[in-house]
Amino acid sequence: MSDMVRRSEVRVVEPLYRCPYCYKRFYSYLSLYNHVRCRHGILVITNFQYQVLLACRKLTINGKEWFCFKDVYDQFVEMFKDAKRSRLRERIKNNLLSLTKMRLLEMRRMHDIIHFRLRR
Repeated sequence: MSDMVRRSEVRVVEPLYRCPYCYKRFYSYLSLYNHVRCRHGILVITNFQYQVLLACRKLTINGKEWFCFKDVYDQFVEMFKDAKRSRLRERIKNNLLSLTKMRLLEMRRMHDIIHFRLRR
């Protein structure tokens, strides 16, 4: 019977993420995101989402209230010339939709073209 029992090694994993407000530690980004959103009432966005939001703000400053995906892509490439081009269009499109779900952007559809604008 002792031959059938295998001993396994137990490893302790340290939490990787820390809340910037109360310094509580979490094992996954999703747990940290939910904690900060529900407990502290703050949205956490990724670095790439922030860059997309900066491109949208630049378009608004330049006088465009509503802008399409192509406008955001062109502005993003102009602002961040060193950005990796692999799947950049898909990443920007997905992040625009996620920023809309976070209610940082508004979205409308006109003639099968999706337009975005910053929420006030």
